[in-house]
Amino acid sequence: MAGFLILLSAFLSNGNLFAQEELPVQQSSWYIYTNLQLAGGNFIYNSFDNVVSLYGGVGYQSGKFGISFSIPVVGNKNNFISQSGGMMLPIGNSKNGYGNMQGSGSSDGGMMGGGSNSMKNPSTSSLGGMNWGLGDLFLYSNYQLVSQIDFFTDVIVNANVKFPTASTHMGIGTGQFDFGASVTLRKSFDLSDNLNSFVAIADLGYINFGDPSGITYENPFTYSFGLGKFFNDGEYSLLLYYSAYTEVVKGYDPPRQIALGLNYKASDNLILTGIGAAGLSKFSPAYNFSAGIKVGI
Repeated sequence: MAGFLILLSAFLSNGNLFAQEELPVQQSSWYIYTNLQLAGGNFIYNSFDNVVSLYGGVGYQSGKFGISFSIPVVGNKNNFISQSGGMMLPIGNSKNGYGNMQGSGSSDGGMMGGGSNSMKNPSTSSLGGMNWGLGDLFLYSNYQLVSQIDFFTDVIVNANVKFPTASTHMGIGTGQFDFGASVTLRKSFDLSDNLNSFVAIADLGYINFGDPSGITYENPFTYSFGLGKFFNDGEYSLLLYYSAYTEVVKGYDPPRQIALGLNYKASDNLILTGIGAAGLSKFSPAYNFSAGIKVGI
């Protein structure tokens, strides 16, 4: 989810402690990153689906401003989960009895361009019992408006855009642009001998979903909050957080999840990250695990 990425980014960019030591982000710096993600669940269906995503990306940070791009290779099993707005959502595949969750009976056999397994696309292939293809391109940017030094908390504005590069026929994407924005508040606390060893983060945002043929999305508000802890002078850090949307499709419980992230600064230019999340509604993956690497260049 977009809030998930924004919250983790804000935590790792804690300018008072971690960012100045992990990567020279207060100066101009480029970095590359990769992330392997596994998610699965029944969602609102009677069968289980797995989604595997391997992200690759590049980013740039200069002072208070940062921007990054990422795109995944995605594999899924049943073609009824789509990635939209940074969140995995059920798409209404006809073989699961949900040809269209709003009852419009679209001709492609599922909302959001999900379609059935019989529909193939030259940009996709089948391997290991899963369909594979290129996912959507995501752009994330942030700008720190106010510093905790000058105010009681850091204030960061974020924006993100999803470009519809994914195949709609295998249920990876909607074929539409999504736009989002949020405001993040980040507060450090001196509760021990290690300065700023705790960080509290809250984020409030909004996403405008592109509506594919046969379905109209509600454009939800997003909200996330978490508490992070640094250990061993920033070498290790933990972030526990909760993220949720308001209603996305009328009549269905909105996405919600709770997650725990562990970060390890292996060197000044290398960060390893592992995250485990559990869905708290049927509109969310039952589980979501990811492991990533961020390298300064």
